[in-house]
Amino acid sequence: MAKVRAKTLTCPSCGSAVPVRNVFKAKLVVCPSCDSQLDLTTPDFQVLGKLPDRAPPQDAVCLGLKGKLEDGRAFEIVGRLRFTDYDDEESWFWDEWLLLAENGEYLWLQEEGRSFELHTRFVPDNPPDLDTLNSSRLLAMDGTEYRVKERGTPRISYVEGELTWRAKVGDSVAYIDARGPGGGFGVEFTDDEIEFFRRKRLSRFEGYRLVGLQELLDLEDRRDELRAEYQKGPKAMGCGGMIMAGGALMAFFLFVVLSGVGGYAARSTSSSTVDVASLQAGKELGKAKLSAGSEYRLDFDAVVHPSASTADLAVRDPRGVDHVVLKVSNLQKTGPADLALGFRAEQDGEHVLHIKGTAGSLALPSGTATPGSSSTGLTNVRWSVKSRPIRPDGFVLVGPILLLGALAFFLLGAGRTSAASARAAREYRRLRAELIEEIHRKSRVQES
Repeated sequence: MAKVRAKTLTCPSCGSAVPVRNVFKAKLVVCPSCDSQLDLTTPDFQVLGKLPDRAPPQDAVCLGLKGKLEDGRAFEIVGRLRFTDYDDEESWFWDEWLLLAENGEYLWLQEEGRSFELHTRFVPDNPPDLDTLNSSRLLAMDGTEYRVKERGTPRISYVEGELTWRAKVGDSVAYIDARGPGGGFGVEFTDDEIEFFRRKRLSRFEGYRLVGLQELLDLEDRRDELRAEYQKGPKAMGCGGMIMAGGALMAFFLFVVLSGVGGYAARSTSSSTVDVASLQAGKELGKAKLSAGSEYRLDFDAVVHPSASTADLAVRDPRGVDHVVLKVSNLQKTGPADLALGFRAEQDGEHVLHIKGTAGSLALPSGTATPGSSSTGLTNVRWSVKSRPIRPDGFVLVGPILLLGALAFFLLGAGRTSAASARAAREYRRLRAELIEEIHRKSRVQES
C-alpha cells in the first residue's frame, strides 16, 4: 500500500490550485496564491485564516527542494514553520522545514542563521517527566545521560506549505532542548501532542548538500578563485614593494656603514713641530701616499701668538699640481687653532703638504716667550691626512629616498590588495544573491 500520495485541491478562498504532497497525513496546507490556511481535516477545507505579510526564507533553502538522506532515501521539503522567541532584551527566530521522505516518514530540518540541525522522530523507551526538565538539569534516558540546555515556549510567526498538524500563526509550542552524545534530543509538545526528536548538528555546507544545493557549493568553491583573480595584480605589487623595501633597507644599512659613522678613518700622517723661522714659501711639512678617487681631510693644528700673518697650506700631487689650499689667516690669539678641509685625491702616489705662500710677518715681537718652547716663532704646527672610504655621489639621498619609495610602493600594494578583496567579496555576494533568487523562482514555479 502506498504511503505517500499527492493530490491537487482547489482553494475555497481564491479558486487556485493547491498541491498537497501527501494527503494521507497532511492536516493543514497554505494556498500559495492567497496565503489562506486550509484545514484538510474538514470536508470543505475550512479556511482557518490568512497569513500576514509573507516571510521570505533566511537563505537558499525553500519549499520544493529535494535531496537524499544518509540511508539513500529521497525526500522533498514540503512545509515550513517559523518560530519567534524572546526574552527581556531581545527576540530571535528560526525556521523548521518539514521533509517528506519517499517512504512517508517526516523529518525536520532546523535552520538558524547559517547552521542546521536534522531532527528525526523517535519514541523513547522510558520518557522523562517533562514537568521536571528545567534548564541545566541532568537526566538519564534510554541508558544515555543528557543535560537540559534550554526550555521555552515560542510562538508560530509564519506557516508555509503543508503540515501534519493544524498549526496557526500565533499558536505557542513548548520545547525542551537537551544535549548529550551524538547531539542530544528535543521535545516539542502542546496540550494535544508530544513529539521526541533526535538532533544531529550539520554545518552550513552539510545542510546545503543534504537539500541538493550543489549550485551553492560550486559557488563556494569559486569564491577562492574570485579572490585570487581580483588580487593577482595587487599581490604582485605588494610583493614587489616588499622586495624593494628589503633592498632599500640593505642599501640604507650600507650607506650608514660606508658613510663612516665614526668620522674619517684613522690612517694618517703627521708633521713634527715647525719653527716660524723656517716657514717660508715652498717649505715641505710632510708627505703621505694617497689613492686616486678616495676622499681625505686635511687637518691643521697649531699653537700661535697674536699675529696678523697669513699662510696658505697646499697639497701637491705626484705631478707637482696643487689641488687643495688651506688658508691660515689672522691668527690673533695665543692658543690652539684647528682648521680642516676635505678633498679628493686625483692621483695615486706620494702627496706633499707644503707652504704655498705667506703674507705679513710670522715673526713674534721681540722678547716674547713661546709657551712650552724655548724658541721663538710659530710652534706646535701639526697636520694629518685622514682617509675616508669612497662613497658614490648622491648616495646620501638615494638610500633614504629608495627606502621611502619602497615603503610607499608597499603600502599602495597593500591598499590595492584590500580593495581587490572587497571587490571580490561584492562579486561573490552578487552571484550568490542571483543564484538564490533563481532557486526560489524555480520553487515558486514548481509550487504553482
